[in-house]
Amino acid sequence: MRKLIALVVVCVGVLGLAYVFVQQTRNEADAVAIPQPAPPAAPAAPPAPPPEAAELGAPVPEAAELDPPIIIAEEPVMMQSEAFVAAAPVLEELMVIVEGDEYHIVNLFFATNRQLSNDPFPDTPADQFTADMGPLRYGVAEVSIPKNHVIGHLESQNLAQSWLSDPNPRKHVILQSMDLQEPEAVMDQLRAVVAQGGTSTLMYIHGFNVGVDTAARRAGQLTYDLDWNGPSFFFSWPSLDSATAYNADQEKARASRRDLESVLERIAATETDRIVIIAHSMGTDLLAQALELLDARQSPALDKIETVILAAPDINELIFRASILPAITAITERNPNFTVTVYASERDSALQLSEITNGALRIGVMSTITDAQREALRPVLLVDASQAQTNFFGHTYINDNAAVIEDVYCILRKGPDPTIRITLEGVPQPEGPGFRIPPRERNASLDNADQGAQFVCD
Repeated sequence: MRKLIALVVVCVGVLGLAYVFVQQTRNEADAVAIPQPAPPAAPAAPPAPPPEAAELGAPVPEAAELDPPIIIAEEPVMMQSEAFVAAAPVLEELMVIVEGDEYHIVNLFFATNRQLSNDPFPDTPADQFTADMGPLRYGVAEVSIPKNHVIGHLESQNLAQSWLSDPNPRKHVILQSMDLQEPEAVMDQLRAVVAQGGTSTLMYIHGFNVGVDTAARRAGQLTYDLDWNGPSFFFSWPSLDSATAYNADQEKARASRRDLESVLERIAATETDRIVIIAHSMGTDLLAQALELLDARQSPALDKIETVILAAPDINELIFRASILPAITAITERNPNFTVTVYASERDSALQLSEITNGALRIGVMSTITDAQREALRPVLLVDASQAQTNFFGHTYINDNAAVIEDVYCILRKGPDPTIRITLEGVPQPEGPGFRIPPRERNASLDNADQGAQFVCD
């Protein structure tokens, strides 16, 4: 019995020491958080009026006329209540990428149909949103990119590190803030960026099993890696951010199509002259349905949507041919500048699992096709990304393979014609040449891994 009591005492002591160590580590991590400006000195109290002035009835300032006290918050506020959305500031100028000495800031616009959390003090900017369907909301976000960022890499903490300390902006890609604003306030800021010369707008749509935080960070990383100088937007539909919630995510993505349609129309109503859309995985199915809706109504937004990239599309191959491809063809006839590029990989195990779940072939694994099949897919161009090294599932190459990002960069700068994109290589096939991303290590660089790298198509 005494041995048992002694063992319990020892265990409690070890746990106590572990707790002290974790708290100390968190305090040390806080010391390397984003530097905050030194708090200004409190203003001196206004001098009291001389006794004789008061006796003569001289006017004494009302409390409201005195300088208000300066309040220094201990931590930055991470969210805005809906009650204060209308008062959100509208920036006259907004740089998309702001370079710093130790990390950079990417300014993003966002729209989401996620419901707000009931937590008045969320731990992170993303925690103000839930995975429930809600009304469409707009806002602005900031994502920090470390100075030593490598193209095609979303620098993040591992699980053990996240338990011991907060992310460090000098080492990790971090969602710093998300502020809700009125839709027109957001569009006014988008117009300000367009007026500064960045006339094309980039839209990123995430896929299955992606939360708000990851969606924003990937949008920031892509914006930075592509050296994008126009407005950059991301749409976050209410994915449950769970690998076991495939069917639920599929329903929510499809239920979000009219909200995405509305966002695209609102952006197109501004002075932006081109909308570029990059959609990934299940997000491609959502985008395809939104494009069908726009085509059915002959929406003017289609005149500005010019470049669509479907990466690892989780779309039923039969449905794609029967309903989505006719809509794409009709849009191309209306807008000759409208193009669709599909990246597919036969090594995409995530989509192979989707095929088993849905019982149908997915477009995203049709990497090698015959010339007859290729002609049947026109005007869609299919690129084989099977050689692009990526994560274990072979599914996220649009974000984490430098060769794929470089090819996207060339599409945005030179156009989608594969014969002039030296980022691709031709692959002889029995019935005609195909095009593929050449083999390259996952993060094999480019001449310069920092923002502004000179890609080969420059």
